[in-house]
Amino acid sequence: MSARRIFCGLALALGGVAARAADLPDPMQPPPPMVLAPAALDRPVESPPLVLTAIKLNGRHRVALINNALVTEGQSVGAAKVLKISLRGVVIGLGETTTTLKLTSNDIKHRVGGHR
Repeated sequence: MSARRIFCGLALALGGVAARAADLPDPMQPPPPMVLAPAALDRPVESPPLVLTAIKLNGRHRVALINNALVTEGQSVGAAKVLKISLRGVVIGLGETTTTLKLTSNDIKHRVGGHR
């Protein structure tokens, strides 16, 4: 094969690649902004349910484990505020409403020889 034919074949092949590359988006440009559907904007964002896993009372120091986060009275878990921690549960406030997260009776452990 002559060098001229090789050159022409190579030029045609590269020309086809260049034409296809022009259709590709520029990878260095930021993505276009996301637009939410109007129905998605009207729905309130749901927070995960609060799960009480453990309570530890040591004198005046009270700690609860809610959604894998250690919290004390006055701290918040998501949008809920911890109002009171007791042996049987944790009172939380969310806006104007309060609710109590409780441990089941099987989860409560007492010190040996002590009563609370």
